[in-house]
Amino acid sequence: MIEISDHFGISLEYLDMKGLKTLLSSYFKKIREYNESFRLKFDTPMDGLKHLKNTGVTGIGHTNTKKIRSYLSKELTYKVGYFICEK
Repeated sequence: MIEISDHFGISLEYLDMKGLKTLLSSYFKKIREYNESFRLKFDTPMDGLKHLKNTGVTGIGHTNTKKIRSYLSKELTYKVGYFICEK
């Protein structure tokens, strides 16, 4: 997520759509891909961080309290890819 990466300087490493399609092409003949971005809005920055904690995929690990308290974003941007694969 852009907001987390920008503030904390960390992120999980995911393949991009092209990399995923290349990987899938070893197993499937026909691949169609779609992607979209969407934003979740929260009442407070802490609500957004709690949402991430509850997903279990934050990638934040341990950070200092000052960094958490200085986080101001009330939005999280998700970029999602979908693939339809046929053998």
